[in-house]
Amino acid sequence: MILKEKSEQEEGIREFVTRMYRVCLDRAPDEEGLDGWTEKLINKEATGCSVAYGFIFSPEFVNKNLENSDFVAYMYRAFFGREADIEGFTFWLDALNSGAKTRTDVFYGFTGSPEYVELCAKYGIIA
Repeated sequence: MILKEKSEQEEGIREFVTRMYRVCLDRAPDEEGLDGWTEKLINKEATGCSVAYGFIFSPEFVNKNLENSDFVAYMYRAFFGREADIEGFTFWLDALNSGAKTRTDVFYGFTGSPEYVELCAKYGIIA
């Protein structure tokens, strides 16, 4: 029974990591990266937030050179699994455009939200 639970846990974690590759990097995961992130999450060496940080602030993502509006749209898809609502989108976009918030601030605003905690829980990981 314990082995089955671990297998189910690992499967959920692998799905979470695969989702991060597809949503953030617009590609399928490479085997080494998928295995590495999955192992860190299983061993509790990483959280959903730290893994997400690794994707969002990776050279591959940063080199997309996204406009602020596109960056905010990615945050909604990556961390809430949905498109932005107009009020939230406008709030984050205005905060970025005015300089009141940095992209790091926006990232932590999303990953610290109850909606992201709930998303992570669906995959069996700690946000």
